[in-house]
Amino acid sequence: MTRQRITEDMAPKIREWIKTRGGASQWESVNLSNPGAAWWSPANQVDGSPTPKPTWQAAEKPAQTLVSEKDFEVVLPVEVKRFRIALRRSGSGMYVKLTDKSSARVRSECDKAGDGAWYQFDYNTQECIVMRPGQVVPMETWNTEG
Repeated sequence: MTRQRITEDMAPKIREWIKTRGGASQWESVNLSNPGAAWWSPANQVDGSPTPKPTWQAAEKPAQTLVSEKDFEVVLPVEVKRFRIALRRSGSGMYVKLTDKSSARVRSECDKAGDGAWYQFDYNTQECIVMRPGQVVPMETWNTEG
């Protein structure tokens, strides 16, 4: 069986669910507007009953439930680039969003970073941080202390 790849921020939750909640269940999207999406949840609720689907978009039953750390790999991120972004108010004034130029730059920098790249925002410095997958380690050897 192929190990499931998870992000480093998900690893502590998955590890805890394996130890205390009967494993981790993966749910696939049935929403035609959100194909390919997936969610993780604990296999069981605190009272031991099966966890219901995490969102209306998820299938009625989990695609799989994994019960061992040996079923997972943790992807360690690598920072590729950090740059300032410009923001503007939305048309309704209810929220803040990227300017068109900043949006185009974020997409361009993610494309340059390669397959699997993503971005996140540092709201304190108003910077975009472009990340890409780095080293992949088995979950059983990954630790939260770095």
